Amino acid sequence: MTDRYGKFNLRLGDEDAKRRWGGEERKAPTEGQAKAAVGQVVTLGAPSPVLTLKKDLDILGFKYFDKADGIFDIYTELALREFQAYARFETIAEEKAPSKKKSAYCQRLVPVKNTKPYHGPTSGVLNTETATLIALWIEKGWRCPVTMVLLRRGKIIDERFWRFDQASPGGSRSMSKDMVVAARDVSGYYHIPADREKREKEWAATEDGLRRIGRYYRHKSDPHRAFGGCEPNKEKDCWREVTAVTPELCYGKPFAKLDEHSRQSFLVIWTVAQQECEGFLDVINTWDRAIVSFGICHFTFFGLMKSAGKGPSRFTEFKIGTALHLLRKLPETLFEKYFAKLGLGIVGKDGRGVSLETEGGKPIELVPSTNPPAGHEKEAAIFEARVNFFKSWHWSYRYEMAHRASSEVRMLSVRAFVDLYFSKVLQAPWKGGEVKPVGKREPRIADVMPTPYLLGFLAMRHVNCPSDVLGKPKKPGVLPAFILKEAKSIHAKQNKGKEDPRWQADPSTWPSEFHLAMVDALDALPRGKFGPKTTERLTKSFARYRVRRYDAALPPPQPQAASEKEVTKLPPTAKPSAATHPHPLDKLLRLKFVAP
Repeated sequence: MTDRYGKFNLRLGDEDAKRRWGGEERKAPTEGQAKAAVGQVVTLGAPSPVLTLKKDLDILGFKYFDKADGIFDIYTELALREFQAYARFETIAEEKAPSKKKSAYCQRLVPVKNTKPYHGPTSGVLNTETATLIALWIEKGWRCPVTMVLLRRGKIIDERFWRFDQASPGGSRSMSKDMVVAARDVSGYYHIPADREKREKEWAATEDGLRRIGRYYRHKSDPHRAFGGCEPNKEKDCWREVTAVTPELCYGKPFAKLDEHSRQSFLVIWTVAQQECEGFLDVINTWDRAIVSFGICHFTFFGLMKSAGKGPSRFTEFKIGTALHLLRKLPETLFEKYFAKLGLGIVGKDGRGVSLETEGGKPIELVPSTNPPAGHEKEAAIFEARVNFFKSWHWSYRYEMAHRASSEVRMLSVRAFVDLYFSKVLQAPWKGGEVKPVGKREPRIADVMPTPYLLGFLAMRHVNCPSDVLGKPKKPGVLPAFILKEAKSIHAKQNKGKEDPRWQADPSTWPSEFHLAMVDALDALPRGKFGPKTTERLTKSFARYRVRRYDAALPPPQPQAASEKEVTKLPPTAKPSAATHPHPLDKLLRLKFVAP
């Protein structure tokens, strides 16, 4: 251990003023001991290894904390975790002297080979290897290879921030529209797809290689400023060439070459993507209480609920682990590269929470059962800071780049939506009554409501409240039953108040006008029905896309005439021949999820 930090394994709770280092309080040396220890850090007076450490981390670009002082708080721990993560990279940064053309910090960074990478745990404890490497980085002028930059109208106004709330001007609810957070990354850690290489070279030449991440945003329903974070702009911040939800991503072929079944299945996926991620998989969300959400229908990590007043946030079971369960399905090498190597661990095979490494002991688990109870405000604040660690600007950048760099990450998001939500709606039996069997079998929801718009809406509602769609063991889903009832009423009004007898026939024979009536019934859902504001928000958003036909060209297609509403039903399954090799999603939709 280097003498620079008193040869202590500094950790959370240490404090220079209390002479607490390495988790223990140390007695002040006598005058005789001080004379015998000449040349060492621990001398008579007030040694300050924590202050020295925080000053060094600041120099290296890891100022996760607010100020360099003698207190090893939770933000110092998280700063050390980030150093340990980036110290594993093969390529890091070296800071050059400022010049007239390159005066900003991020502009002075150049890539350099890391000749001594870190191999220990990402623990946030100053172990011997970490202390040695920090001293080496100081000596060689090495720096963090990824730097956050705040831009206003293209000009740098702030640099080297980390936490989600450190790029919030004056603690305001959101940035002005001319401000955006970008990353300068000299590590070469992420693969750049061929479709993006030309644009990346242009950016390197004209914008110093700054990759836009998004602006800071905090929702108006968050009076305690508990949340807030990254909100990308799909027009300016996304890698549209790579991350758009297209038939090529889902099926491996353009829309024009899909059969009718695949077209309709894709339209459901695309419609949901327009609502949730604006049609691009690098539109992530770290600004609400779900901490992090991404993917086709924005799979979430978990949720924090802010308590009344100014106390720390409380952990809640809010779609716990959907995103974490999804990441569990990545190949081990990809999960290691994009997440585990950078400090993200997952608790359990079901992904019920996240974990942080420790020094050889049991990982710190961030799950609802470990949420400190009321009255333990200090512990709760530490818990909240560790949870929010995964929504920092650096982590926002990592989620975006994982989706940009890896086709497997992008495809996994699509498959997960199909597996977890779309398939369940397609397979669900119709429990609402008033519907005849389809041939010799009982009807399914997909038989009654087969249009992409209706199925997309039901799949989205299933994400938030499955019982509304699928019902309970002996009760039907109230949403499908309500839509059908209203559709019959709407259609009857159009026919002089008489119910059409064709409603009593096999639903596979229902005419298009019935399906249009169900679409109209969905759009006319009363305010607050099936959950406050949720259904209203979804119906308004879906209404923008209901009358669109998909066009592979970007930007997304323009609305078509209302008379051309998409009402084509999903056709029966046709198994692919043995001679063909269908795209994985095509195989999933055909053979597993669509009823014969």
